[in-house]
Amino acid sequence: MPSGTLVRTARVNSLHPSKEFLAASVSQIQGLNTGPETFKWLRERKPLERLGHSIYVYDITDDREAHEKMAEIYEGRGEAEKAQRERARAKILS
Repeated sequence: MPSGTLVRTARVNSLHPSKEFLAASVSQIQGLNTGPETFKWLRERKPLERLGHSIYVYDITDDREAHEKMAEIYEGRGEAEKAQRERARAKILS
């Protein structure tokens, strides 16, 4: 899976956040820089906010499916620790 413009950081979120947001550009959601399937799942969702004309913000705090999808993305990028965190978060939400 191409990494495109996804930001790499060493930070791994808490398993019990009070709020957790995902921001994605329209280009990422359409697959222009990330591959057509990477963020396809966001196309069906209504964003919580829109920043400018190109960044959509989603509240994924209690969204099991979003955490499972993010685990797949992190695995594809070779970021095992983040993938593990996302899977653990999805399990908590099951």
